[in-house]
Amino acid sequence: MGLHRERLGWWMLGLLGCGLTRSASAMFTPALLFTTLLWASQPGQARRALRWGGAGLLAVAGSVGAVAFFQWLQVGEPFAFVKAQKFWGRGLQWPQLPFFTPSGINMLWLDALGLWLGAASITTGLWLGVRWLKRRQHPLPNVPPVVLFALGYCISIALFIVLYQAGSIWNFSRYLFATPFFVVLVWHLNAQPAWPRHYYFYLLLATLVLWQTFGAFTLEFDNFTWGQALWYFGLLSAYLFAYLMLRQLRWQREITMVLYMFNLVMQLHLLECFLQGYVVQ
Repeated sequence: MGLHRERLGWWMLGLLGCGLTRSASAMFTPALLFTTLLWASQPGQARRALRWGGAGLLAVAGSVGAVAFFQWLQVGEPFAFVKAQKFWGRGLQWPQLPFFTPSGINMLWLDALGLWLGAASITTGLWLGVRWLKRRQHPLPNVPPVVLFALGYCISIALFIVLYQAGSIWNFSRYLFATPFFVVLVWHLNAQPAWPRHYYFYLLLATLVLWQTFGAFTLEFDNFTWGQALWYFGLLSAYLFAYLMLRQLRWQREITMVLYMFNLVMQLHLLECFLQGYVVQ
Protein backbone atom coordinates (compact mmCIF):
# COMPACT_ATOMS: atom_id res chain seq x y z
CA MET A 1 0.00 0.00 0.00
CA GLY A 2 2.87 2.36 0.78
CA LEU A 3 4.47 1.76 -2.60
CA HIS A 4 1.15 2.01 -4.43
CA ARG A 5 0.05 5.23 -2.68
CA GLU A 6 3.58 6.70 -2.62
CA ARG A 7 3.83 6.80 1.19
CA LEU A 8 7.50 6.19 2.02
CA GLY A 9 6.79 5.83 5.75
CA TRP A 10 4.21 3.10 5.10
CA TRP A 11 6.66 1.38 2.77
CA MET A 12 9.43 1.21 5.36
CA LEU A 13 7.06 0.27 8.20
CA GLY A 14 5.55 -2.54 6.12
CA LEU A 15 8.93 -3.98 5.20
CA LEU A 16 10.14 -3.73 8.79
CA GLY A 17 7.00 -5.36 10.17
CA CYS A 18 7.11 -8.23 7.68
CA GLY A 19 10.78 -8.81 8.40
CA LEU A 20 10.11 -9.08 12.13
CA THR A 21 7.30 -11.61 11.75
CA ARG A 22 7.95 -13.92 8.78
CA SER A 23 11.06 -15.65 7.51
CA ALA A 24 9.68 -15.46 3.97
CA SER A 25 10.45 -11.74 4.09
CA ALA A 26 14.06 -12.68 3.32
CA MET A 27 12.80 -12.84 -0.26
CA PHE A 28 12.25 -9.07 -0.13
CA THR A 29 15.94 -8.33 -0.71
CA PRO A 30 16.18 -9.76 -4.27
CA ALA A 31 12.67 -8.40 -4.95
CA LEU A 32 13.84 -4.92 -3.91
CA LEU A 33 16.92 -5.08 -6.13
CA PHE A 34 14.78 -6.29 -9.05
CA THR A 35 12.27 -3.48 -8.52
CA THR A 36 14.86 -0.75 -8.12
CA LEU A 37 16.81 -1.79 -11.21
CA LEU A 38 13.80 -1.81 -13.54
CA TRP A 39 12.15 1.22 -11.94
CA ALA A 40 15.32 3.30 -12.24
CA SER A 41 15.52 2.45 -15.95
CA GLN A 42 12.21 4.16 -16.67
CA PRO A 43 12.60 7.73 -17.99
CA GLY A 44 13.00 10.29 -15.21
CA GLN A 45 12.59 7.73 -12.40
CA ALA A 46 16.22 6.97 -11.47
CA ARG A 47 16.54 9.27 -8.44
CA ARG A 48 13.12 8.32 -7.06
CA ALA A 49 13.72 4.60 -7.56
CA LEU A 50 17.08 4.74 -5.81
CA ARG A 51 15.56 6.67 -2.90
CA TRP A 52 12.76 4.17 -2.39
CA GLY A 53 15.03 1.19 -3.01
CA GLY A 54 17.60 2.45 -0.51
CA ALA A 55 14.93 3.13 2.11
CA GLY A 56 13.51 -0.36 1.56
CA LEU A 57 16.89 -2.03 1.93
CA LEU A 58 17.47 -0.04 5.11
CA ALA A 59 14.18 -1.30 6.56
CA VAL A 60 14.93 -4.91 5.59
CA ALA A 61 18.43 -4.66 7.07
CA GLY A 62 16.94 -3.29 10.28
CA SER A 63 14.51 -6.19 10.58
CA VAL A 64 17.20 -8.80 9.81
CA GLY A 65 19.51 -7.22 12.36
CA ALA A 66 16.80 -7.16 15.03
CA VAL A 67 15.85 -10.80 14.45
CA ALA A 68 19.52 -11.86 14.53
CA PHE A 69 19.97 -9.97 17.80
CA PHE A 70 16.94 -11.62 19.44
CA GLN A 71 18.05 -15.08 18.29
CA TRP A 72 21.52 -14.43 19.68
CA LEU A 73 19.98 -13.44 23.02
CA GLN A 74 17.77 -16.53 23.15
CA VAL A 75 19.98 -19.33 21.80
CA GLY A 76 23.44 -17.81 21.36
CA GLU A 77 23.31 -18.04 17.56
CA PRO A 78 22.28 -14.97 15.49
CA PHE A 79 21.27 -17.03 12.45
CA ALA A 80 19.77 -20.03 14.24
CA PHE A 81 16.71 -20.21 11.99
CA VAL A 82 18.85 -20.32 8.85
CA LYS A 83 20.87 -23.22 10.26
CA ALA A 84 17.68 -25.03 11.31
CA GLN A 85 16.70 -25.33 7.64
CA LYS A 86 19.07 -28.27 7.17
CA PHE A 87 16.98 -30.36 9.59
CA TRP A 88 14.05 -29.93 7.17
CA GLY A 89 16.17 -31.18 4.28
CA ARG A 90 16.48 -27.69 2.80
CA GLY A 91 19.68 -26.71 1.07
CA LEU A 92 20.82 -25.42 -2.29
CA GLN A 93 20.59 -28.27 -4.81
CA TRP A 94 19.46 -29.10 -8.32
CA PRO A 95 15.69 -29.67 -8.67
CA GLN A 96 14.69 -33.31 -8.33
CA LEU A 97 12.03 -34.61 -10.68
CA PRO A 98 9.24 -35.54 -10.57
CA PHE A 99 7.97 -32.87 -8.21
CA PHE A 100 5.67 -33.92 -5.38
CA THR A 101 3.96 -32.61 -2.26
CA PRO A 102 3.67 -34.53 1.05
CA SER A 103 -0.04 -33.61 1.19
CA GLY A 104 -0.82 -35.76 -1.88
CA ILE A 105 -3.47 -34.95 -4.46
CA ASN A 106 -5.63 -33.07 -1.96
CA MET A 107 -3.15 -30.17 -2.10
CA LEU A 108 -1.18 -30.98 -5.26
CA TRP A 109 -3.58 -29.05 -7.48
CA LEU A 110 -3.09 -25.87 -5.43
CA ASP A 111 0.68 -26.26 -5.14
CA ALA A 112 0.83 -27.06 -8.87
CA LEU A 113 -1.01 -23.80 -9.57
CA GLY A 114 1.53 -22.08 -7.31
CA LEU A 115 4.31 -23.61 -9.40
CA TRP A 116 2.53 -22.35 -12.53
CA LEU A 117 2.41 -18.82 -11.11
CA GLY A 118 6.08 -19.06 -10.15
CA ALA A 119 7.05 -20.24 -13.63
CA ALA A 120 4.96 -17.46 -15.21
CA SER A 121 6.63 -14.91 -12.93
CA ILE A 122 10.12 -16.14 -13.81
CA THR A 123 9.29 -16.04 -17.52
CA THR A 124 7.95 -12.49 -17.20
CA GLY A 125 11.01 -11.46 -15.21
CA LEU A 126 13.34 -12.86 -17.89
CA TRP A 127 11.37 -11.02 -20.57
CA LEU A 128 11.71 -7.76 -18.63
CA GLY A 129 15.41 -8.49 -18.19
CA VAL A 130 15.87 -8.83 -21.95
CA ARG A 131 13.91 -5.61 -22.49
CA TRP A 132 16.16 -3.93 -19.91
CA LEU A 133 19.27 -5.00 -21.84
CA LYS A 134 17.74 -3.59 -25.04
CA ARG A 135 16.37 -0.43 -23.43
CA ARG A 136 18.45 1.82 -25.71
CA GLN A 137 16.69 0.43 -28.78
CA HIS A 138 13.26 -0.02 -27.21
CA PRO A 139 11.99 1.67 -24.01
CA LEU A 140 11.03 -0.55 -21.09
CA PRO A 141 7.32 -1.22 -20.51
CA ASN A 142 5.89 1.19 -17.95
CA VAL A 143 5.20 -1.37 -15.21
CA PRO A 144 4.16 0.17 -11.84
CA PRO A 145 6.75 -0.33 -9.06
CA VAL A 146 4.21 -2.14 -6.86
CA VAL A 147 3.77 -4.73 -9.64
CA LEU A 148 7.54 -5.08 -10.08
CA PHE A 149 7.94 -5.74 -6.36
CA ALA A 150 5.13 -8.32 -6.31
CA LEU A 151 6.65 -10.00 -9.36
CA GLY A 152 10.11 -9.99 -7.77
CA TYR A 153 8.74 -11.62 -4.62
CA CYS A 154 7.02 -14.39 -6.63
CA ILE A 155 10.22 -15.04 -8.60
CA SER A 156 12.29 -15.25 -5.41
CA ILE A 157 9.86 -17.63 -3.69
CA ALA A 158 9.61 -19.86 -6.76
CA LEU A 159 13.40 -20.16 -7.10
CA PHE A 160 13.79 -20.82 -3.38
CA ILE A 161 11.25 -23.66 -3.28
CA VAL A 162 12.47 -25.31 -6.49
CA LEU A 163 16.17 -25.06 -5.57
CA TYR A 164 15.97 -25.72 -1.81
CA GLN A 165 13.25 -28.31 -1.17
CA ALA A 166 14.62 -31.35 -3.03
CA GLY A 167 11.68 -31.77 -5.40
CA SER A 168 8.97 -31.00 -2.84
CA ILE A 169 6.68 -28.12 -3.79
CA TRP A 170 5.02 -28.10 -0.39
CA ASN A 171 3.93 -24.57 0.63
CA PHE A 172 4.06 -23.20 -2.92
CA SER A 173 0.41 -22.14 -2.83
CA ARG A 174 0.64 -20.78 0.71
CA TYR A 175 3.67 -18.61 -0.02
CA LEU A 176 2.16 -17.19 -3.22
CA PHE A 177 -1.65 -17.22 -3.18
CA ALA A 178 -2.14 -16.28 0.47
CA THR A 179 -0.27 -13.00 0.03
CA PRO A 180 -1.04 -9.43 -1.07
CA PHE A 181 1.51 -9.88 -3.86
CA PHE A 182 -0.80 -12.29 -5.66
CA VAL A 183 -3.64 -9.77 -5.33
CA VAL A 184 -1.44 -7.09 -6.94
CA LEU A 185 -0.60 -9.34 -9.90
CA VAL A 186 -4.27 -10.26 -10.44
CA TRP A 187 -5.25 -6.58 -10.25
CA HIS A 188 -2.59 -5.65 -12.82
CA LEU A 189 -3.53 -8.49 -15.16
CA ASN A 190 -7.21 -7.56 -15.08
CA ALA A 191 -6.30 -3.96 -15.93
CA GLN A 192 -4.59 -5.06 -19.17
CA PRO A 193 -6.35 -5.49 -22.54
CA ALA A 194 -7.60 -9.01 -23.27
CA TRP A 195 -5.05 -11.27 -24.97
CA PRO A 196 -5.45 -12.50 -28.57
CA ARG A 197 -6.99 -15.95 -28.54
CA HIS A 198 -3.97 -17.68 -30.07
CA TYR A 199 -1.95 -16.66 -26.98
CA TYR A 200 -4.00 -19.12 -24.94
CA PHE A 201 -3.04 -21.96 -27.26
CA TYR A 202 0.67 -21.33 -26.68
CA LEU A 203 0.01 -20.89 -22.97
CA LEU A 204 -1.83 -24.24 -22.87
CA LEU A 205 1.10 -26.02 -24.53
CA ALA A 206 3.52 -24.51 -22.00
CA THR A 207 1.17 -25.51 -19.16
CA LEU A 208 1.00 -29.14 -20.33
CA VAL A 209 4.81 -29.22 -20.46
CA LEU A 210 4.95 -27.84 -16.91
CA TRP A 211 2.59 -30.55 -15.62
CA GLN A 212 5.06 -33.13 -16.91
CA THR A 213 7.43 -32.08 -14.08
CA PHE A 214 5.07 -34.12 -11.87
CA GLY A 215 5.26 -37.11 -14.19
CA ALA A 216 1.70 -36.14 -15.14
CA PHE A 217 1.41 -38.26 -18.28
CA THR A 218 3.47 -41.22 -17.12
CA LEU A 219 3.10 -43.96 -14.53
CA GLU A 220 5.39 -41.96 -12.21
CA PHE A 221 2.49 -39.79 -11.05
CA ASP A 222 1.56 -40.96 -7.56
CA ASN A 223 0.77 -44.56 -8.63
CA PHE A 224 -2.08 -43.34 -10.84
CA THR A 225 -2.89 -44.88 -14.20
CA TRP A 226 -2.24 -42.80 -17.30
CA GLY A 227 -5.95 -42.11 -17.73
CA GLN A 228 -6.42 -41.01 -14.12
CA ALA A 229 -3.45 -38.64 -14.35
CA LEU A 230 -4.78 -37.21 -17.60
CA TRP A 231 -8.18 -36.62 -15.97
CA TYR A 232 -6.60 -34.95 -12.89
CA PHE A 233 -4.40 -32.54 -14.84
CA GLY A 234 -7.06 -32.00 -17.49
CA LEU A 235 -9.46 -30.72 -14.83
CA LEU A 236 -6.65 -28.65 -13.30
CA SER A 237 -5.92 -27.03 -16.68
CA ALA A 238 -9.62 -26.30 -17.22
CA TYR A 239 -9.82 -24.68 -13.77
CA LEU A 240 -6.77 -22.52 -14.47
CA PHE A 241 -7.90 -21.38 -17.92
CA ALA A 242 -11.41 -20.60 -16.68
CA TYR A 243 -9.78 -17.86 -14.61
CA LEU A 244 -7.32 -16.75 -17.30
CA MET A 245 -9.99 -16.48 -20.00
CA LEU A 246 -12.80 -15.17 -17.81
CA ARG A 247 -12.60 -11.67 -19.31
CA GLN A 248 -13.24 -13.09 -22.79
CA LEU A 249 -15.74 -15.84 -22.08
CA ARG A 250 -19.38 -15.34 -22.95
CA TRP A 251 -21.00 -16.84 -19.84
CA GLN A 252 -18.99 -14.97 -17.22
CA ARG A 253 -21.55 -14.95 -14.41
CA GLU A 254 -22.35 -18.63 -14.80
CA ILE A 255 -18.68 -19.65 -14.91
CA THR A 256 -17.95 -17.45 -11.89
CA MET A 257 -20.71 -19.22 -9.94
CA VAL A 258 -19.34 -22.67 -10.89
CA LEU A 259 -15.85 -21.65 -9.76
CA TYR A 260 -17.26 -20.21 -6.55
CA MET A 261 -19.13 -23.40 -5.70
CA PHE A 262 -16.12 -25.58 -6.56
CA ASN A 263 -13.84 -23.49 -4.32
CA LEU A 264 -16.36 -23.64 -1.49
CA VAL A 265 -16.65 -27.44 -1.72
CA MET A 266 -12.85 -27.79 -1.77
CA GLN A 267 -12.53 -25.56 1.29
CA LEU A 268 -14.99 -27.77 3.18
CA HIS A 269 -13.17 -30.90 1.99
CA LEU A 270 -9.78 -29.59 3.17
CA LEU A 271 -11.31 -28.52 6.49
CA GLU A 272 -12.64 -32.05 6.95
CA CYS A 273 -9.19 -33.47 6.16
CA PHE A 274 -7.62 -31.12 8.68
CA LEU A 275 -10.09 -32.08 11.41
CA GLN A 276 -9.36 -35.77 10.77
CA GLY A 277 -5.62 -35.21 11.16
CA TYR A 278 -4.49 -35.43 7.54
CA VAL A 279 -1.64 -33.21 6.38
CA VAL A 280 -3.25 -30.45 4.33
CA GLN A 281 -0.65 -27.70 4.96
